[in-house]
Amino acid sequence: SKKCARLGLMNGCACVLEDILFHDKEVIPSRVEVGELIPLKFLPVALLLRAKDATWELPAEQLPPLPPHVSRQGLFLLRPHTAYFKYEGLHVKRVQFPVLDASVRIVYGAQGEEYAAVVADLDKPHDASPDIFWLACYVMISRATSLEGLLFTRLCERTALEKGAPPYLLQEVERLLALEKH
Repeated sequence: SKKCARLGLMNGCACVLEDILFHDKEVIPSRVEVGELIPLKFLPVALLLRAKDATWELPAEQLPPLPPHVSRQGLFLLRPHTAYFKYEGLHVKRVQFPVLDASVRIVYGAQGEEYAAVVADLDKPHDASPDIFWLACYVMISRATSLEGLLFTRLCERTALEKGAPPYLLQEVERLLALEKH
């Protein structure tokens, strides 16, 4: 889905983390070693990200103060995202930055891709319908270019895969094949 249609930012868009805008009350050590973890007490205000290969620049007032030599090309602020949901009778508020390491793909982001190595978790989520779960398993298993490059962390019940593709998907494939012949 598009996160910002105006800038062309979408889920899966490759970005580089340029800076973290910490909360005013956060105390950051003056000296930090490379690789050292810094536990935070407050959620950062925003992440300063640079969209790779972007040609646009935001106006200076939409970005934090930057040194004159720093290019604004592709820079944007990502603020925390808040989501509300219910889980087993609890009302949950989740606040996070919706970012993943560039080497990680969720099932929807991996569709249509091929990888030499795939690590797939086939454990069925409690709220996944059988049809959606079958499709997710199909995508995870079929992304690897060889069996040698496929590793499972957890397996699902065999019956979850044996039922086959959802009927609506099979009907759509048949419809498209008939259109191709026509």
